[in-house]
Amino acid sequence: MRIGAQDSSCKTSAVVRSRIKALVFAGGIASGMELGFHLLRRAGYGEHFIREVSRVMEYHGAYELYRDDIEYARAPAAGCVA
Repeated sequence: MRIGAQDSSCKTSAVVRSRIKALVFAGGIASGMELGFHLLRRAGYGEHFIREVSRVMEYHGAYELYRDDIEYARAPAAGCVA
């Protein structure tokens, strides 16, 4: 479905559309926080900065518990449907 197809008041930009290479989603507050930390890591931010973000967001305790609990999905094998 195209953006704006549901709501005619939704405005899109050709610049934004052309820069989007992939969309990432997280369902729920905790997974959204974890996705945000992942994106900060990928953007090159250090652990000290990410810990400070978790503290400010009042998520520090959970961040310390889940910080090293990272599992990266592997690309499907050739010929497999994801």
